[in-house]
Amino acid sequence: YCKVFRIREVLPLNRAGMKEAGTKYPKAELSAKNIPMTSDELRKRLGCKSGGDIHIFGISTRKEKLLLICERQHKES
Repeated sequence: YCKVFRIREVLPLNRAGMKEAGTKYPKAELSAKNIPMTSDELRKRLGCKSGGDIHIFGISTRKEKLLLICERQHKES
């Protein structure tokens, strides 16, 4: 079983990026990967509720911290 996501948008992981993501996507699943906050802390800062097909990943690359706004792709049978 594997989950497949399509990236819809990439935002900087800063105050403006978090505000924009929270406003555009009030309902989303969240994951924090390699950033100095937990998924729950990220959810609180974004102000979004759990649920829906949108998944927001807070990630850190070598150069910057980003929010990846992704859409869950459903497997067609």
